[in-house]
This record gives sequence, structure tokens and C-alpha cells, in this order.
Amino acid sequence: MKKNILTIILCAAALSLTACGNNDSTQNSQESQTPQNSQNSSQVSQASQASQSSQDSQASQISQTVSDTSSAPSESTAVSAGAESAAPSESSEQQDSSAVYYSYEREDDGIEILGGGDPHAEEVEIPAEFNGQKVVGISGSAKKSLFTEAKKITLPNTLRDIDNYAFAGCTQLTEINIPSSVEDIGEHAFDGCAALVRLSIPNGVKEIDEYAFSGCVGLLNIELPDSLTDLENNAFDTNVAFTVTYKGVSYTPANIADLYTLLDD
Repeated sequence: MKKNILTIILCAAALSLTACGNNDSTQNSQESQTPQNSQNSSQVSQASQASQSSQDSQASQISQTVSDTSSAPSESTAVSAGAESAAPSESSEQQDSSAVYYSYEREDDGIEILGGGDPHAEEVEIPAEFNGQKVVGISGSAKKSLFTEAKKITLPNTLRDIDNYAFAGCTQLTEINIPSSVEDIGEHAFDGCAALVRLSIPNGVKEIDEYAFSGCVGLLNIELPDSLTDLENNAFDTNVAFTVTYKGVSYTPANIADLYTLLDD
């Protein structure tokens, strides 16, 4: 009986020691794992923070790049803006330098030029057509002379009327053609053309108005065409020693009134 009790006690003690050993082993295992887990967790947290910081930095750089790109003009835009502010191209300059513009009013079968052109040109050529319209007349103004520096003026074969003050004040004019299409020479049309010494009035001109050749002190010999039917008083300057010939008869300031009476329409 005592032997059995002792055996039971020894077994119980052995079991107790085994359990304690197991508990110590488990505790030691847990204690050894806890620092490892804590270290791993810390490393994971640091890696996560580093990754997040890197992503935030990259996102910031991308955002800054986009902002810079949107705020600064692109290379093509800058070039385009520079081209607009720069001088015009050679072809544009050529077009601008050769372009001549006129003011005008519409007539039944074309236009009459009232002004424009190059005021400093020494040679002027009036076009037969402007803005798609036939040029049939040219007219000036008592307040403003056209082509004041012109020495030579060429008129188109479409011209019908050299109207009032058309070339008045052209003090340097020495050469001008009157095409056979012209029918009327208006008031003061050549008033003040002191340098003009020769002028051919073609057959086809029917009317010459008053003061048309006033002040033409160099125009001493004028031959009028047979087509002329109306010559207004004072068409020629009586202060000039001119000779006007009409149908073979010559007239001077002394008897020019007879011609005015003859051609008083």
C-alpha cells in the first residue's frame, strides 16, 4: 500500500515538473517570438512609411511638372507668337509695297477715282480696272490735289471723263496722255500744271469746261480736235501768249472769245 502511494506521488511530481517545463518552454518561445514580431512589425511599418513618402514625393514632382507645363507656353506656341509680332514675310512686304489703293464712287458703267494712289510717285499709271470695276473717270478736289509730285501720268483707254480738278496742282507734270476714249475735260482739270509744255487732245473729246487749262503757262500751242462741240469761257489762261488751233483756224488771247462763241453749246 505504501509502495503504491509513493509511486502515485512520484508520478504526480513528474507530471508537475513536465508541465512546468512545458510552460517555461512556451513562455520562452513566446518571449523570443515577441521581439522578433515587434521588430518585423516595425520594419513593415517603416517600409510602408518609406513607400508612402516615395509615392507622395513622386506625386508632388508629377504635379509640379504638370503645373509648369500648363503655365509656360509650349515651344510651338512661343514660335507662333513670335511670328505674329515679327515683321511680315518677304512676299507680304512685296504685296504691301506694290499695292496702290484708290477711293472712288460708282458710275453706271464703272467707277470714278476720287483720290488715293501714291502721293510721292513721280510716275503714275491709273489702272483700267480697280476692285473688279472699270475705271471710267477721275476727279480731284479744289481742297486737295492728287499726284502732286508726278512728272508723268499714264491714263487707261477705259477713261471717259477727266473731271473737275483731276490733275490740278500737278506743278511738276511734264507728260500726260489723253486717250481717245475721253469725251469730257472738266473744270480746272489741268489748273496750275505750269511745267506742261505739250498736250495732245485726241479726236473724241467733245467738251472742255471753264478754267480747264488755267495756269498752264508752258502750254503755248494747243490743237483742238474736230470732235469738240463745247468750249467754255476762260478754258485757257488769257495771261499766257498761247495759240489755239481749231479746224485750221488759229486763235490767240486777242480773239479767243470768237472761238468761245463759236463753240458755245
